[in-house]
Amino acid sequence: MATSRDDFSPGVKSILASRAGYRCSKPDCRALTVGPSDEHPAAHTNIGVAAHITAASAGGPRYDPTLTPEERRSVTNGIWTCQNHGKEVDDDVIRYSADTLRAWKHHAEVEARAVLGRPIAAQSLDIAVQIAMHRAPDNALLVTGATNLPEGTKLWIELYDPQANRLLGQAKTRVTDGMFAASGFTQGGQPHPHGWYSVEVIAYFNGPWQQPEAVMQIVGREGEYLVGRFADPLHPEFDESEKRLHASFLAIAPLLTGSPSRTSADLDEAIRIVRQVVLTVQGRKSASPVGEVVDLFMSSPDLRVFNGWSANAQANGAIVVTFSFWNGKTPENATWIVILETGEVRYSNLYGKYMSWAPDY
Repeated sequence: MATSRDDFSPGVKSILASRAGYRCSKPDCRALTVGPSDEHPAAHTNIGVAAHITAASAGGPRYDPTLTPEERRSVTNGIWTCQNHGKEVDDDVIRYSADTLRAWKHHAEVEARAVLGRPIAAQSLDIAVQIAMHRAPDNALLVTGATNLPEGTKLWIELYDPQANRLLGQAKTRVTDGMFAASGFTQGGQPHPHGWYSVEVIAYFNGPWQQPEAVMQIVGREGEYLVGRFADPLHPEFDESEKRLHASFLAIAPLLTGSPSRTSADLDEAIRIVRQVVLTVQGRKSASPVGEVVDLFMSSPDLRVFNGWSANAQANGAIVVTFSFWNGKTPENATWIVILETGEVRYSNLYGKYMSWAPDY
């Protein structure tokens, strides 16, 4: 007997597509999903799909039994994607949770609203920023980055101690050929040690900052054309709020020049540290060390050990510790990053996060 499905009506599909601007809602895709076909003058091609955030029927991806059939097939339970990402989100419900899809949907609709009615030359700019840390010959820290911000954009770079939230240094820079670099950071002339640091990349687009006119034409007065997770409203309670660029990153300062290479003993020690550490996940301290949490997960009938524990040294001196396991018939990895000198451990992927916390039963 066929399972009853709460499918979307044509009207709901049309609403989902329209509210996303007929673009895929996955933030790093945003591909246009509709266009002309050569079949005949009135033909068009549609590569978009109205995907359910929680499944249309029992047993489907992210199924929520608390929803009524009307709620299940409503606009609020749908997201518009391209065909590739519609399939991807249903094939990996661990990575693509219902909350993740709702966040995508909100972002896509905000972006579609920002470009509505604007000519191509004045459409929104979904800011992209990436950063990396390096050592200068004198061991000062260098912050370099890549961005899609316009040529000549003035940036302000701040370096923080993330644990104490203490400002360690500031530097001015500009975007050149899609890149930027901040001058060396030191502590009174002495190098900052190997470890985690917080890097803030900031730019304002108001009068006092005196950004070049060519920049302002692209980002808009007071950043009005900026969208995305790095577009930070200064006054979020007002729709007309000025926006700034505010991108925050955690980065690892490399080992000091001339430091010895990591040894097999170092790798073994990193695994031991991860297995014994008790981590805090989203403000909640685990009741057990990571090694015991991993063992708890492996007691599930759907999970079993594949290659187990291993460690690899990175070029910056950090050590990535990996636990390899089978998730059903799919091999997966949980990973953590270890700073050996301080014993600090951070999970670095979704499975590492899952396997870092256990409740106090």
